[in-house]
Amino acid sequence: MSFGLDRLLNRENPFHAAMDRKRIVAAGHSYGATTTLILTGAQVIRDEKPLACKDPRFKASIVVSAPPFYGETDLAAVLAMIDVPALHVTTTEDTIRIPGRYSPVQDRIDVFNAIPTERKALVVFQGGSHSVFTDRSLRNGGQLNPLMKRATAEVGLAFLDLVHRSDPVPMDEWSVTWKPILAAAPVPFPVPPRNVDRRRRA
Repeated sequence: MSFGLDRLLNRENPFHAAMDRKRIVAAGHSYGATTTLILTGAQVIRDEKPLACKDPRFKASIVVSAPPFYGETDLAAVLAMIDVPALHVTTTEDTIRIPGRYSPVQDRIDVFNAIPTERKALVVFQGGSHSVFTDRSLRNGGQLNPLMKRATAEVGLAFLDLVHRSDPVPMDEWSVTWKPILAAAPVPFPVPPRNVDRRRRA
């Protein structure tokens, strides 16, 4: 991820001029969510030493269906260095079952709760498996699949309005729009008051 960002920010890259270095966001689903957490400050212990890959260029994160840090016994210590605004998304049926690994929905909530920053928000959709956010044809939530993907994209934008523009209105409006499929709506965190343009109209 950091290598890819290096390439995007390289002056020879055609997208270089369009990149706002102050508003770079990391986002991912499942193990992509774990990657996002690591990029924004999570660290694990390997051979009795902390292993960290924080990239300070990522100013916020969108974490969808984060697994636990398997093998780690102190989740709070793993996540203690995360200090960027974070949006976490999960569902009431977001259970992970893979060979050798089982993770109930509560693990997603525990990850959210263990992040120390106050600038965080949690979305919980009603129903929908761990794969509901993907394009997989099996166990992707059926009719819920396109709805939850659209709702997740929209709440991500509303979250960034809150982070970058100190504007809680889009997130409030999103919660009203998508209330029928929500088990828990995000609560916007406190933000500094927006600058008011006091210039007189011509």
